[in-house]
Amino acid sequence: MAWLVALAGLLTVVSATGMSLFGGTFQPRPGSAYKNPIVEFELVLSAQEVFDVLLEPNSVEGKSIRFKMDRINYADYVFMVCYSGFIACVFLFLGALNRSASRPIFSGNRFINIGLSLAVLMLLGDAVENVQLLRLTNVSAVGEVESSVLNLLIIFTRIKWIALFASSLLLGLAYASYLGRSFGVIISFLYCIGGAIGLIAMIVPSARPLAEIGMPLMAIGWIATLGHASVRAWQK
Repeated sequence: MAWLVALAGLLTVVSATGMSLFGGTFQPRPGSAYKNPIVEFELVLSAQEVFDVLLEPNSVEGKSIRFKMDRINYADYVFMVCYSGFIACVFLFLGALNRSASRPIFSGNRFINIGLSLAVLMLLGDAVENVQLLRLTNVSAVGEVESSVLNLLIIFTRIKWIALFASSLLLGLAYASYLGRSFGVIISFLYCIGGAIGLIAMIVPSARPLAEIGMPLMAIGWIATLGHASVRAWQK
């Protein structure tokens, strides 16, 4: 299982890097509470917010950001499969570790089934979210934004992010159960704090920019897990 986690984690890192290179870089929007326009675009709540991110469609900046957003979202179809698969593998991995250490709470079928269900939900949410984002970049005026498209984006984006941050919180608790008070408990801290901050961002509309704090903490947790699984795989 450690080898599977290491492989899935490596594919996630490669796909994330490729997506970033393929889509290009984004500069923070002046006056925005967000550092990354991609996150801001995903978390919009109104047609006006859509155009605040995408700018005027006929301007050089507006055309550029739409082009980059589309490239990112097409590449994201590869990334979403990789990261959701990685998270599913990590739940299986931590379930096995807790089982070997006689930690019953995070080793049973319930823990595994919840983790696998969250992985499916984040994949589904991301896939539907991307369809709506790709549709919105083709809209040329605020009044042309269809409420059905915006509502689907709001619902499925939050399904994705809640599943991601909930999984982070659960993985942090599972690591804490397995590691006890060892130095490695810092992995638990990263997962739990990142997950908690992210869930607040999804629940409280005004706190949406906090997702940009929860995300990197969760990502560092993923990298730590990749390293942990790689070491265990190598030792075997």
